[in-house]
Amino acid sequence: MLWRGIPIIYYGTEQGLSGHQSPDHNLGQDALRESLWQTRYSTDPWQYRFLAQLNGVRKSFGLSVGDTQLRNATKNSLVFTRAASNGAAWVFLNNAANATARSPQLYCPGPDASQGEAWYDALSELPMSSYLVKGCFLAPDKFPKARRDR
Repeated sequence: MLWRGIPIIYYGTEQGLSGHQSPDHNLGQDALRESLWQTRYSTDPWQYRFLAQLNGVRKSFGLSVGDTQLRNATKNSLVFTRAASNGAAWVFLNNAANATARSPQLYCPGPDASQGEAWYDALSELPMSSYLVKGCFLAPDKFPKARRDR
């Protein structure tokens, strides 16, 4: 959702559909696919709300057209910036399991800690300036973060 171009979301992701499973796993995907109409296109699932929130960030930052600069990629994390309508947007992602989601995550490099400049996570709306440490961003948790200046 935060990459350049048209976002691609797999069928049913926004509804939390996981597909039916046959006991012997001998049916093709079409026979296992849950029908989206049975959810009545609900806007209640957390997955729907999260994708809507990401789409809002994408739109408000103007991220669908800006150039991408990869800042760091490891086996477990990804940091990139996108040229946005109001300056560079920093995005911090990782592949941590839910069990570790509340533990801190170090991303290097991070945005500059300019004096007097406040920045907020565009997804949670929480201030993040105090987490900038020696050229890195020490996120308080492992949830995705996107920098937004205020």
